[in-house]
Amino acid sequence: MERLTRLLTVIALCTVFVGCSSPYAECPRSLEHVCIKVVNRNDQIISTLILSHERGKESFGPIEANGQASTSFLSPGENTYGLTAILANGDTIRSRENYVEGGNRVTEVLSSTEFQSTMEDY
Repeated sequence: MERLTRLLTVIALCTVFVGCSSPYAECPRSLEHVCIKVVNRNDQIISTLILSHERGKESFGPIEANGQASTSFLSPGENTYGLTAILANGDTIRSRENYVEGGNRVTEVLSSTEFQSTMEDY
C-alpha cells in the first residue's frame, strides 16, 4: 500500500510540474479562445507588443530579449489577428495578418526582422 501511495504521489507531482511548465500554461484550454505565445529572439527588448484582432486590441510588455509571454483572446469562431512589436530602440516590426479559430494555439517567434508563426490545435 505504501508503494502505491508513493507511486501516485510521484505521478501527481509529475503531472503538476509538466502541466505548469507548458509553454501555453497561462492560456485557458478552451475551444472558444485563441492562445498566442510570443518568443523574442530579437536582441532588443520588446517595449510594447500590440495584439489586434476582430474583437479589439490588447497591449502588453515588456518582453526581454530571449524571453517569452503568452496571452489569449476570446474567439468562439473564425478570427484574424496581427502583432506589432515596438522595440526598445524605437524600431517597429509587424506580423502578417493570420487566420485563427477558437482552440488554436499559435507561437510567434520574433527574429531581427520578422515574425514567424506556427500553429497547433488543442
